[in-house]
Amino acid sequence: MVIRNILKYLPWLAIAVLLFLLFNSRDKGNKGSVTTVTKIKVEYVHDTFYVEVPGPTVTKTVVKEVPVTHKPAGDYNSLLIQYNALALDYFTEVNYSDTIYRDSSYVVADHKVSENSLQSSSYYFHLSYPVITKETVTTIIPEPRRQMFIGGTVGTSMDLKRQSIGAGLLYKNKKENMIGFDYSITTAGQSAVRVNSYFLINLKRK
Repeated sequence: MVIRNILKYLPWLAIAVLLFLLFNSRDKGNKGSVTTVTKIKVEYVHDTFYVEVPGPTVTKTVVKEVPVTHKPAGDYNSLLIQYNALALDYFTEVNYSDTIYRDSSYVVADHKVSENSLQSSSYYFHLSYPVITKETVTTIIPEPRRQMFIGGTVGTSMDLKRQSIGAGLLYKNKKENMIGFDYSITTAGQSAVRVNSYFLINLKRK
């Protein structure tokens, strides 16, 4: 009985083999690919440091006429008062401070002036600058390959009065499309041959 059923479905088996060969002949395959992604990362570095500079060297002296307010007084007492005021002003230490901003960075400059000259300068730097890092990631996608699967089926009818058992082959080509056929037989002696074909659906958004 089983042999008769197999002979009965031989044409279907021939059709399945023909579809299999046709399916395989149209398979041109997908070559492996290489994907390179460059990631750019920007981080801001904050750096602070302090620099002290000694007094500068005199490069030019310009002589100017003494204003009337600073000319010697005619009597001793007035001359003494005038001298003490000039001496106090001469030896007094005056500190100047200035801050220069540029974006998120700034520099604080402090200057010390005494005895009619710039004695020293100091600078405090607070710098914030970007550091750019490039990272290249290379992904190699291997070339798809053909695969063959073998398996079986076990089933039953809805009223549980008829069970079936079967076996089949499933073939996947390089395009990841699949074709297969299987043979099954029921407990009542009925047999069936089926040919299946599946095609890949790309769900990835471009």
